[in-house]
Amino acid sequence: MTISLFEQIQTIYQQHDNAVLLNLLDPLAKQLRSTHDSADLKVAQRAQALAAIRLPDDYWRIFKHMYWQDAEVPAEFQLVADQHRAQLEKQQGVPGMSEQNIWLWDDKTAQPMVVLNQHSKKRYRSKWRQLEQLWRVLWALPKIGWRYRKIVRQSFKNSVLLQNRIGIALQVEHAEHELPLLAQLQNIPVLLRLACHETATQWQLTIELINKLYQQGNQVAVALLQDREAVLAPQKWRAFLQFVIPKIYDKTEWLEVGHAINRVKWGIWEAAEYCQLVAIAFEFKTQYPKLRFVGPAVIDFEWYRVIDALRALPKKIHFYGLSQHLYVDRRGAPENHQGKFSTLEKCAMGKAMASTLDCNGRYIISEMNWPLKDTGIWSPIGSPYTAPEWFRDRPGVTEEEYANYLIRYLAICVCSGHVEQVFIWRLAAHGFGLVDDRDQWRLRPAFFALQKFIKILGNATFVERLSSDKNVYLLKFIVDKKEIILGWTTQGTCYFDLPFVKNIILSEKPEYFFSI
Repeated sequence: MTISLFEQIQTIYQQHDNAVLLNLLDPLAKQLRSTHDSADLKVAQRAQALAAIRLPDDYWRIFKHMYWQDAEVPAEFQLVADQHRAQLEKQQGVPGMSEQNIWLWDDKTAQPMVVLNQHSKKRYRSKWRQLEQLWRVLWALPKIGWRYRKIVRQSFKNSVLLQNRIGIALQVEHAEHELPLLAQLQNIPVLLRLACHETATQWQLTIELINKLYQQGNQVAVALLQDREAVLAPQKWRAFLQFVIPKIYDKTEWLEVGHAINRVKWGIWEAAEYCQLVAIAFEFKTQYPKLRFVGPAVIDFEWYRVIDALRALPKKIHFYGLSQHLYVDRRGAPENHQGKFSTLEKCAMGKAMASTLDCNGRYIISEMNWPLKDTGIWSPIGSPYTAPEWFRDRPGVTEEEYANYLIRYLAICVCSGHVEQVFIWRLAAHGFGLVDDRDQWRLRPAFFALQKFIKILGNATFVERLSSDKNVYLLKFIVDKKEIILGWTTQGTCYFDLPFVKNIILSEKPEYFFSI
Protein backbone atom coordinates (compact mmCIF):
# COMPACT_ATOMS: atom_id res chain seq x y z
CA MET A 1 0.00 0.00 0.00
CA THR A 2 2.75 2.45 0.93
CA ILE A 3 4.61 1.84 -2.35
CA SER A 4 1.44 2.50 -4.33
CA LEU A 5 0.74 5.63 -2.28
CA PHE A 6 4.31 6.81 -2.77
CA GLU A 7 3.96 6.51 -6.56
CA GLN A 8 0.66 8.39 -6.53
CA ILE A 9 2.12 11.17 -4.41
CA GLN A 10 5.07 11.60 -6.77
CA THR A 11 2.63 12.11 -9.64
CA ILE A 12 0.64 14.65 -7.64
CA TYR A 13 3.79 16.62 -6.80
CA GLN A 14 4.48 16.91 -10.52
CA GLN A 15 0.97 18.31 -10.99
CA HIS A 16 1.56 20.93 -8.24
CA ASP A 17 -1.98 20.30 -6.99
CA ASN A 18 -2.50 20.58 -3.24
CA ALA A 19 -6.23 19.76 -3.43
CA VAL A 20 -5.62 16.45 -5.23
CA LEU A 21 -3.15 15.37 -2.55
CA LEU A 22 -5.55 16.18 0.26
CA ASN A 23 -8.32 14.29 -1.53
CA LEU A 24 -6.03 11.26 -1.64
CA LEU A 25 -4.99 11.44 2.02
CA ASP A 26 -8.43 11.82 3.59
CA PRO A 27 -9.95 8.47 2.46
CA LEU A 28 -6.65 6.70 3.15
CA ALA A 29 -6.65 8.02 6.73
CA LYS A 30 -10.25 6.86 7.22
CA GLN A 31 -9.46 3.43 5.73
CA LEU A 32 -6.44 2.89 7.99
CA ARG A 33 -8.34 4.10 11.04
CA SER A 34 -11.13 1.60 10.34
CA THR A 35 -8.62 -1.23 9.83
CA HIS A 36 -6.77 -0.41 13.05
CA ASP A 37 -10.03 -0.08 15.00
CA SER A 38 -11.12 -3.52 13.80
CA ALA A 39 -7.78 -4.98 14.88
CA ASP A 40 -8.05 -3.16 18.23
CA LEU A 41 -4.53 -1.75 17.89
CA LYS A 42 -3.03 0.19 20.76
CA VAL A 43 -1.87 3.78 20.25
CA ALA A 44 1.79 2.82 19.96
CA GLN A 45 0.98 0.10 17.41
CA ARG A 46 -0.99 2.57 15.33
CA ALA A 47 1.94 4.97 15.42
CA GLN A 48 4.36 2.32 14.21
CA ALA A 49 2.04 1.33 11.38
CA LEU A 50 1.53 4.88 10.13
CA ALA A 51 5.14 5.96 10.49
CA ALA A 52 6.06 3.96 7.39
CA ILE A 53 3.96 6.25 5.19
CA ARG A 54 6.40 8.68 3.62
CA LEU A 55 4.90 12.17 3.56
CA PRO A 56 6.62 15.52 3.81
CA ASP A 57 6.39 17.18 7.19
CA ASP A 58 3.29 19.36 6.94
CA TYR A 59 1.25 16.75 5.11
CA TRP A 60 2.29 14.21 7.73
CA ARG A 61 0.89 16.64 10.33
CA ILE A 62 -2.37 16.92 8.40
CA PHE A 63 -2.57 13.16 7.85
CA LYS A 64 -2.32 12.51 11.61
CA HIS A 65 -5.27 14.83 12.28
CA MET A 66 -7.28 13.15 9.54
CA TYR A 67 -6.49 9.73 11.03
CA TRP A 68 -7.64 10.88 14.48
CA GLN A 69 -10.89 12.17 12.98
CA ASP A 70 -9.97 15.87 13.15
CA ALA A 71 -9.21 15.67 16.86
CA GLU A 72 -6.08 16.34 18.87
CA VAL A 73 -3.36 13.79 18.15
CA PRO A 74 -2.51 11.77 21.33
CA ALA A 75 0.88 12.64 22.79
CA GLU A 76 1.94 8.98 22.91
CA PHE A 77 1.16 8.61 19.19
CA GLN A 78 3.18 11.72 18.37
CA LEU A 79 6.21 10.48 20.31
CA VAL A 80 6.26 6.91 18.96
CA ALA A 81 5.48 7.91 15.35
CA ASP A 82 8.16 10.58 15.27
CA GLN A 83 10.73 8.19 16.70
CA HIS A 84 9.95 5.58 14.06
CA ARG A 85 10.02 8.15 11.27
CA ALA A 86 13.46 9.32 12.44
CA GLN A 87 14.72 5.72 12.46
CA LEU A 88 13.38 5.07 8.97
CA GLU A 89 15.00 8.23 7.69
CA LYS A 90 18.39 7.13 9.03
CA GLN A 91 17.99 3.70 7.48
CA GLN A 92 16.56 4.75 4.12
CA GLY A 93 17.82 8.30 3.77
CA VAL A 94 15.75 11.18 2.45
CA PRO A 95 12.64 10.02 0.48
CA GLY A 96 13.19 9.16 -3.18
CA MET A 97 11.64 12.41 -4.33
CA SER A 98 13.53 15.59 -3.48
CA GLU A 99 11.44 17.24 -0.80
CA GLN A 100 13.35 20.43 -1.45
CA ASN A 101 11.70 20.69 -4.86
CA ILE A 102 8.10 19.93 -3.89
CA TRP A 103 5.82 22.79 -4.92
CA LEU A 104 2.07 22.57 -4.35
CA TRP A 105 -0.41 25.36 -5.10
CA ASP A 106 -3.55 26.17 -3.11
CA ASP A 107 -6.26 28.00 -5.06
CA LYS A 108 -8.26 28.94 -1.96
CA THR A 109 -5.52 31.19 -0.60
CA ALA A 110 -3.57 31.84 -3.82
CA GLN A 111 -0.27 30.61 -2.42
CA PRO A 112 1.97 27.53 -2.37
CA MET A 113 1.75 25.22 0.61
CA VAL A 114 4.23 24.79 3.43
CA VAL A 115 5.85 21.38 2.92
CA LEU A 116 8.80 21.10 5.32
CA ASN A 117 9.30 22.02 8.97
CA GLN A 118 12.32 23.93 10.28
CA HIS A 119 14.23 20.75 11.13
CA SER A 120 13.92 19.38 7.61
CA LYS A 121 14.77 22.70 5.99
CA LYS A 122 18.14 22.65 7.76
CA ARG A 123 19.09 19.57 5.74
CA TYR A 124 19.05 21.66 2.60
CA ARG A 125 20.56 24.87 3.92
CA SER A 126 24.24 25.44 3.35
CA LYS A 127 26.19 26.88 6.28
CA TRP A 128 28.45 28.57 3.76
CA ARG A 129 25.43 30.37 2.25
CA GLN A 130 24.36 31.48 5.71
CA LEU A 131 27.82 32.92 6.37
CA GLU A 132 27.71 34.63 2.98
CA GLN A 133 24.36 36.19 3.92
CA LEU A 134 25.78 37.35 7.25
CA TRP A 135 28.73 39.01 5.50
CA ARG A 136 26.49 40.85 3.05
CA VAL A 137 24.28 42.14 5.85
CA LEU A 138 27.14 43.22 8.09
CA TRP A 139 28.83 45.03 5.19
CA ALA A 140 25.74 47.09 4.40
CA LEU A 141 24.23 47.55 7.85
CA PRO A 142 26.26 50.56 9.13
CA LYS A 143 25.32 52.76 6.18
CA ILE A 144 21.70 51.58 6.24
CA GLY A 145 21.52 52.16 9.99
CA TRP A 146 22.83 55.70 9.62
CA ARG A 147 20.30 56.40 6.85
CA TYR A 148 17.48 54.81 8.87
CA ARG A 149 18.07 57.05 11.89
CA LYS A 150 17.97 60.10 9.66
CA ILE A 151 14.81 58.98 7.83
CA VAL A 152 12.84 57.96 10.92
CA ARG A 153 13.36 61.45 12.40
CA GLN A 154 11.69 62.86 9.27
CA SER A 155 8.48 60.87 9.78
CA PHE A 156 5.39 63.02 9.05
CA LYS A 157 7.64 66.08 8.52
CA ASN A 158 7.07 66.56 4.79
CA SER A 159 3.94 67.14 2.72
CA VAL A 160 2.73 64.17 0.66
CA LEU A 161 0.26 64.12 -2.25
CA LEU A 162 -1.92 61.03 -1.80
CA GLN A 163 -3.02 60.66 -5.40
CA ASN A 164 -2.28 57.14 -6.77
CA ARG A 165 -0.45 56.15 -3.61
CA ILE A 166 -2.92 53.41 -2.64
CA GLY A 167 -3.81 50.50 -4.90
CA ILE A 168 -5.69 47.22 -4.86
CA ALA A 169 -4.97 43.77 -6.25
CA LEU A 170 -7.52 42.16 -8.56
CA GLN A 171 -7.95 38.61 -9.82
CA VAL A 172 -8.63 37.98 -13.49
CA GLU A 173 -11.17 35.23 -12.70
CA HIS A 174 -13.27 37.78 -10.80
CA ALA A 175 -13.00 40.67 -13.27
CA GLU A 176 -16.73 40.68 -14.03
CA HIS A 177 -17.50 41.40 -10.39
CA GLU A 178 -14.40 43.37 -9.45
CA LEU A 179 -14.25 46.02 -12.16
CA PRO A 180 -17.55 47.64 -11.06
CA LEU A 181 -16.26 47.59 -7.47
CA LEU A 182 -13.00 49.16 -8.62
CA ALA A 183 -15.05 52.01 -10.10
CA GLN A 184 -16.60 52.53 -6.66
CA LEU A 185 -13.04 52.99 -5.39
CA GLN A 186 -12.49 55.69 -8.03
CA ASN A 187 -10.34 53.38 -10.16
CA ILE A 188 -7.30 53.46 -7.93
CA PRO A 189 -4.12 51.74 -9.18
CA VAL A 190 -4.33 48.00 -9.73
CA LEU A 191 -1.90 45.15 -9.12
CA LEU A 192 -2.27 41.91 -11.09
CA ARG A 193 -0.37 38.67 -10.78
CA LEU A 194 1.14 36.67 -13.65
CA ALA A 195 2.37 33.28 -12.42
CA CYS A 196 4.92 31.05 -14.10
CA HIS A 197 3.04 27.87 -13.12
CA GLU A 198 -0.14 28.94 -14.95
CA THR A 199 -1.01 28.15 -18.55
CA ALA A 200 -0.62 30.39 -21.59
CA THR A 201 -4.42 30.68 -21.68
CA GLN A 202 -4.43 32.11 -18.15
CA TRP A 203 -1.59 34.49 -19.01
CA GLN A 204 -3.49 35.75 -22.04
CA LEU A 205 -6.62 36.45 -19.99
CA THR A 206 -4.57 38.53 -17.56
CA ILE A 207 -2.88 40.39 -20.41
CA GLU A 208 -6.30 41.24 -21.85
CA LEU A 209 -7.38 42.60 -18.46
CA ILE A 210 -4.19 44.70 -18.30
CA ASN A 211 -5.04 46.15 -21.72
CA LYS A 212 -8.58 46.94 -20.61
CA LEU A 213 -7.44 48.66 -17.43
CA TYR A 214 -4.79 50.61 -19.30
CA GLN A 215 -7.32 51.81 -21.89
CA GLN A 216 -9.66 53.08 -19.19
CA GLY A 217 -6.85 55.04 -17.57
CA ASN A 218 -5.92 52.84 -14.61
CA GLN A 219 -2.36 52.61 -13.41
CA VAL A 220 -1.38 48.93 -13.57
CA ALA A 221 1.45 47.10 -11.84
CA VAL A 222 2.27 43.42 -12.29
CA ALA A 223 3.77 40.81 -9.98
CA LEU A 224 5.72 38.05 -11.76
CA LEU A 225 5.47 34.87 -9.66
CA GLN A 226 7.97 32.02 -9.80
CA ASP A 227 7.57 28.37 -8.92
CA ARG A 228 10.29 25.86 -8.05
CA GLU A 229 10.55 24.68 -11.65
CA ALA A 230 11.39 28.24 -12.75
CA VAL A 231 14.55 27.91 -10.66
CA LEU A 232 15.39 24.35 -11.69
CA ALA A 233 14.61 24.94 -15.38
CA PRO A 234 15.45 28.59 -16.22
CA GLN A 235 14.23 28.10 -19.77
CA LYS A 236 10.69 27.80 -18.39
CA TRP A 237 11.05 31.17 -16.61
CA ARG A 238 12.51 32.76 -19.74
CA ALA A 239 9.68 31.39 -21.93
CA PHE A 240 7.11 32.74 -19.45
CA LEU A 241 8.66 36.22 -19.56
CA GLN A 242 8.99 36.06 -23.35
CA PHE A 243 5.25 35.44 -23.57
CA VAL A 244 4.13 38.23 -21.23
CA ILE A 245 6.67 41.07 -21.28
CA PRO A 246 6.35 42.10 -24.97
CA LYS A 247 2.59 42.37 -24.48
CA ILE A 248 2.57 44.46 -21.29
CA TYR A 249 5.87 46.36 -21.00
CA ASP A 250 4.37 49.66 -22.22
CA LYS A 251 1.13 49.37 -20.24
CA THR A 252 2.52 48.84 -16.75
CA GLU A 253 4.04 51.17 -14.19
CA TRP A 254 6.42 48.48 -12.95
CA LEU A 255 6.90 44.71 -12.82
CA GLU A 256 7.82 42.96 -9.57
CA VAL A 257 10.33 40.16 -10.16
CA GLY A 258 9.84 37.20 -7.85
CA HIS A 259 7.51 36.66 -4.95
CA ALA A 260 8.08 36.10 -1.21
CA ILE A 261 11.61 34.99 -1.97
CA ASN A 262 12.41 34.40 1.71
CA ARG A 263 9.81 31.62 2.02
CA VAL A 264 11.01 28.32 0.56
CA LYS A 265 7.43 27.25 -0.13
CA TRP A 266 7.60 29.77 -3.00
CA GLY A 267 10.49 27.82 -4.53
CA ILE A 268 13.61 29.85 -3.67
CA TRP A 269 16.19 28.56 -1.18
CA GLU A 270 18.99 31.11 -1.48
CA ALA A 271 19.82 34.51 -2.91
CA ALA A 272 21.72 33.04 -5.86
CA GLU A 273 18.55 31.36 -7.12
CA TYR A 274 16.67 34.65 -6.97
CA CYS A 275 19.50 36.44 -8.76
CA GLN A 276 19.19 33.95 -11.60
CA LEU A 277 15.52 34.85 -12.09
CA VAL A 278 16.28 38.58 -11.94
CA ALA A 279 19.13 38.32 -14.43
CA ILE A 280 16.85 36.62 -16.97
CA ALA A 281 14.20 39.33 -16.48
CA PHE A 282 16.76 42.10 -17.01
CA GLU A 283 17.77 40.56 -20.35
CA PHE A 284 14.52 42.02 -21.69
CA LYS A 285 15.59 45.58 -20.89
CA THR A 286 17.88 45.47 -23.91
CA GLN A 287 14.86 45.24 -26.20
CA TYR A 288 12.48 47.16 -23.93
CA PRO A 289 14.58 49.81 -22.17
CA LYS A 290 11.57 51.48 -20.58
CA LEU A 291 10.86 48.40 -18.46
CA ARG A 292 10.76 49.14 -14.73
CA PHE A 293 11.51 46.23 -12.44
CA VAL A 294 11.07 46.22 -8.67
CA GLY A 295 12.01 43.65 -6.04
CA PRO A 296 13.09 41.62 -4.15
CA ALA A 297 9.56 41.13 -2.75
CA VAL A 298 10.62 39.79 0.64
CA ILE A 299 7.59 38.98 2.80
CA ASP A 300 7.23 40.28 6.38
CA PHE A 301 9.79 42.36 8.23
CA GLU A 302 12.89 40.31 7.44
CA TRP A 303 15.10 43.24 6.53
CA TYR A 304 18.26 41.12 6.53
CA ARG A 305 16.77 39.03 3.72
CA VAL A 306 16.18 42.21 1.72
CA ILE A 307 19.80 43.23 2.17
CA ASP A 308 21.05 39.76 1.27
CA ALA A 309 19.02 39.61 -1.95
CA LEU A 310 19.93 43.10 -3.14
CA ARG A 311 23.62 42.79 -2.25
CA ALA A 312 23.80 39.46 -4.12
CA LEU A 313 22.60 41.02 -7.40
CA PRO A 314 25.18 41.77 -10.09
CA LYS A 315 26.34 45.39 -9.95
CA LYS A 316 24.83 46.19 -13.35
CA ILE A 317 21.31 45.39 -12.08
CA HIS A 318 19.39 48.19 -10.38
CA PHE A 319 15.74 48.06 -9.42
CA TYR A 320 13.36 50.94 -10.12
CA GLY A 321 12.18 50.53 -6.54
CA LEU A 322 12.41 48.24 -3.54
CA SER A 323 9.22 46.20 -3.10
CA GLN A 324 8.20 44.31 0.01
CA HIS A 325 5.17 42.37 1.26
CA LEU A 326 4.80 44.02 4.65
CA TYR A 327 2.24 42.04 6.62
CA VAL A 328 1.76 42.75 10.33
CA ASP A 329 -1.10 40.34 11.05
CA ARG A 330 0.57 38.59 13.99
CA ARG A 331 1.16 41.97 15.63
CA GLY A 332 -2.50 42.98 15.36
CA ALA A 333 -2.76 46.76 15.15
CA PRO A 334 -0.30 48.50 12.80
CA GLU A 335 1.00 50.62 15.69
CA ASN A 336 2.07 47.53 17.64
CA HIS A 337 5.77 46.83 17.84
CA GLN A 338 7.92 43.96 16.67
CA GLY A 339 10.89 44.58 18.90
CA LYS A 340 11.62 48.29 18.39
CA PHE A 341 9.75 48.47 15.10
CA SER A 342 6.11 49.41 14.58
CA THR A 343 4.78 49.87 11.04
CA LEU A 344 6.21 53.40 11.05
CA GLU A 345 9.75 52.27 11.83
CA LYS A 346 9.48 49.34 9.42
CA CYS A 347 8.62 51.76 6.63
CA ALA A 348 11.55 53.97 7.58
CA MET A 349 13.81 50.91 7.40
CA GLY A 350 12.41 50.05 3.97
CA LYS A 351 13.08 53.58 2.77
CA ALA A 352 16.61 53.44 4.18
CA MET A 353 17.36 50.20 2.33
CA ALA A 354 15.85 51.56 -0.89
CA SER A 355 18.01 54.68 -0.58
CA THR A 356 21.20 52.78 0.17
CA LEU A 357 20.98 49.70 -2.05
CA ASP A 358 20.49 51.14 -5.56
CA CYS A 359 16.68 51.21 -5.60
CA ASN A 360 16.29 54.93 -6.33
CA GLY A 361 14.96 55.59 -2.84
CA ARG A 362 11.55 54.17 -3.77
CA TYR A 363 9.97 51.87 -1.21
CA ILE A 364 6.82 50.06 -2.37
CA ILE A 365 4.60 47.81 -0.26
CA SER A 366 3.18 45.53 -2.91
CA GLU A 367 1.13 43.32 -0.57
CA MET A 368 -0.58 43.76 2.80
CA ASN A 369 -3.72 42.55 4.56
CA TRP A 370 -4.98 40.83 7.69
CA PRO A 371 -6.34 37.26 7.71
CA LEU A 372 -9.94 37.21 8.91
CA LYS A 373 -11.29 35.16 11.78
CA ASP A 374 -13.32 32.01 11.19
CA THR A 375 -12.59 31.71 7.47
CA GLY A 376 -11.09 28.22 7.81
CA ILE A 377 -9.11 26.84 4.91
CA TRP A 378 -9.64 30.06 2.94
CA SER A 379 -7.49 31.93 5.45
CA PRO A 380 -3.77 32.12 4.56
CA ILE A 381 -2.99 31.05 8.13
CA GLY A 382 -5.62 28.28 8.16
CA SER A 383 -4.94 26.54 4.86
CA PRO A 384 -4.90 23.86 3.71
CA TYR A 385 -6.34 22.14 6.79
CA THR A 386 -7.79 23.59 9.96
CA ALA A 387 -6.39 21.67 12.90
CA PRO A 388 -8.32 21.55 16.21
CA GLU A 389 -6.18 24.23 17.85
CA TRP A 390 -7.10 26.59 15.02
CA PHE A 391 -10.74 26.53 16.15
CA ARG A 392 -9.71 26.94 19.77
CA ASP A 393 -7.36 29.89 19.24
CA ARG A 394 -9.36 31.52 16.39
CA PRO A 395 -6.45 33.42 14.80
CA GLY A 396 -7.05 36.45 12.62
CA VAL A 397 -8.97 39.69 13.11
CA THR A 398 -12.64 40.58 12.95
CA GLU A 399 -14.05 42.43 9.95
CA GLU A 400 -14.42 45.60 12.03
CA GLU A 401 -10.80 45.40 13.24
CA TYR A 402 -9.67 44.88 9.65
CA ALA A 403 -11.46 48.07 8.57
CA ASN A 404 -9.88 50.10 11.38
CA TYR A 405 -6.39 48.64 10.96
CA LEU A 406 -6.44 49.09 7.19
CA ILE A 407 -7.01 52.86 7.25
CA ARG A 408 -4.52 53.36 10.06
CA TYR A 409 -1.91 51.29 8.21
CA LEU A 410 -2.40 53.17 4.94
CA ALA A 411 -2.28 56.56 6.65
CA ILE A 412 0.89 55.74 8.58
CA CYS A 413 2.70 54.31 5.54
CA VAL A 414 1.87 57.08 3.10
CA CYS A 415 1.79 60.12 5.38
CA SER A 416 5.06 59.21 7.06
CA GLY A 417 6.66 60.05 3.71
CA HIS A 418 8.50 56.74 3.57
CA VAL A 419 6.33 54.71 1.17
CA GLU A 420 5.80 55.37 -2.52
CA GLN A 421 2.77 53.08 -2.92
CA VAL A 422 0.79 50.52 -0.91
CA PHE A 423 -1.22 47.71 -2.52
CA ILE A 424 -3.91 45.80 -0.66
CA TRP A 425 -3.97 42.06 -1.35
CA ARG A 426 -6.71 41.78 -2.43
CA LEU A 427 -10.14 43.17 -3.34
CA ALA A 428 -12.12 39.89 -3.16
CA ALA A 429 -11.22 36.84 -1.09
CA HIS A 430 -13.15 34.98 1.58
CA GLY A 431 -10.16 34.69 3.91
CA PHE A 432 -8.59 38.14 3.58
CA GLY A 433 -10.37 40.36 1.04
CA LEU A 434 -12.34 43.58 1.30
CA VAL A 435 -15.17 41.68 -0.39
CA ASP A 436 -16.39 38.18 0.49
CA ASP A 437 -16.58 36.26 -2.77
CA ARG A 438 -18.21 33.28 -1.00
CA ASP A 439 -21.05 35.35 0.46
CA GLN A 440 -22.77 36.80 -2.62
CA TRP A 441 -19.97 39.33 -3.06
CA ARG A 442 -20.76 41.01 0.24
CA LEU A 443 -18.90 44.27 0.78
CA ARG A 444 -17.10 44.10 4.10
CA PRO A 445 -16.56 47.07 6.46
CA ALA A 446 -13.01 47.44 5.13
CA PHE A 447 -14.34 48.09 1.63
CA PHE A 448 -16.55 50.93 2.86
CA ALA A 449 -13.70 52.29 5.00
CA LEU A 450 -11.36 52.38 2.01
CA GLN A 451 -14.05 53.84 -0.22
CA LYS A 452 -14.57 56.67 2.27
CA PHE A 453 -10.84 57.25 2.67
CA ILE A 454 -10.33 57.50 -1.11
CA LYS A 455 -13.38 59.73 -1.56
CA ILE A 456 -12.28 62.20 1.12
CA LEU A 457 -8.49 62.04 0.89
CA GLY A 458 -7.68 60.37 -2.44
CA ASN A 459 -6.49 63.67 -3.95
CA ALA A 460 -5.54 65.36 -0.70
CA THR A 461 -2.14 66.59 0.41
CA PHE A 462 -0.92 65.50 3.81
CA VAL A 463 0.52 68.46 5.71
CA GLU A 464 1.52 67.47 9.22
CA ARG A 465 0.88 65.29 12.24
CA LEU A 466 -0.51 67.46 15.02
CA SER A 467 1.09 67.34 18.44
CA SER A 468 -0.70 64.87 20.71
CA ASP A 469 -0.24 62.01 23.13
CA LYS A 470 1.82 59.07 21.88
CA ASN A 471 -1.21 56.83 21.39
CA VAL A 472 -3.19 59.54 19.53
CA TYR A 473 -2.84 60.17 15.80
CA LEU A 474 -4.08 63.45 14.31
CA LEU A 475 -3.11 63.81 10.65
CA LYS A 476 -3.84 67.07 8.89
CA PHE A 477 -4.68 67.24 5.16
CA ILE A 478 -5.51 69.98 2.69
CA VAL A 479 -8.19 69.42 0.02
CA ASP A 480 -9.36 72.35 -2.11
CA LYS A 481 -7.87 74.77 0.44
CA LYS A 482 -9.91 73.19 3.24
CA GLU A 483 -8.44 71.39 6.23
CA ILE A 484 -9.38 67.81 7.08
CA ILE A 485 -8.03 65.94 10.08
CA LEU A 486 -7.97 62.16 10.28
CA GLY A 487 -7.79 61.03 13.88
CA TRP A 488 -7.75 57.86 15.97
CA THR A 489 -6.36 56.44 19.17
CA THR A 490 -4.54 53.12 19.47
CA GLN A 491 -6.32 52.13 22.66
CA GLY A 492 -9.77 52.91 24.03
CA THR A 493 -11.29 56.39 23.63
CA CYS A 494 -10.24 59.89 24.59
CA TYR A 495 -11.36 63.51 24.23
CA PHE A 496 -9.34 66.02 22.26
CA ASP A 497 -9.51 69.62 21.06
CA LEU A 498 -8.81 70.56 17.45
CA PRO A 499 -8.22 74.06 16.06
CA PHE A 500 -11.71 74.20 14.58
CA VAL A 501 -13.70 71.85 16.85
CA LYS A 502 -13.51 71.23 20.59
CA ASN A 503 -13.93 68.17 22.75
CA ILE A 504 -13.99 65.58 19.97
CA ILE A 505 -14.12 61.90 20.83
CA LEU A 506 -11.39 59.73 19.36
CA SER A 507 -11.56 55.94 19.26
CA GLU A 508 -9.74 53.10 17.54
CA LYS A 509 -11.93 53.70 14.49
CA PRO A 510 -10.42 56.48 12.33
CA GLU A 511 -12.69 59.53 12.01
CA TYR A 512 -12.63 62.59 9.74
CA PHE A 513 -13.03 66.16 11.00
CA PHE A 514 -13.68 69.02 8.58
CA SER A 515 -12.98 72.72 8.89
CA ILE A 516 -15.91 75.00 8.12
